[in-house]
Amino acid sequence: MVDEATWNRGERRRNWDSCSFAMFTLHASGHNPRPDQAARCRQRIMHKFKYFPERFGQVACVGCGRCIKICGVGRNLTNTLAEINSR
Repeated sequence: MVDEATWNRGERRRNWDSCSFAMFTLHASGHNPRPDQAARCRQRIMHKFKYFPERFGQVACVGCGRCIKICGVGRNLTNTLAEINSR
């Protein structure tokens, strides 16, 4: 959500954001710890299915399928997990 204002008018705009976009992890200094999409995808999967369960004892996914429906880059998390599990 971004508010843009002039002295006599204002607008509120919604901007699409996703952990798959480069700007998502970009620091104010200009450094990006996950500069490519593969690194961002890996972080998302590791967070939901490895780091979170190690810390809290359950996966960070409720299985609703929303991430598959609205993914801006066409990722299907179910297929990705199946591929990882088969290796």
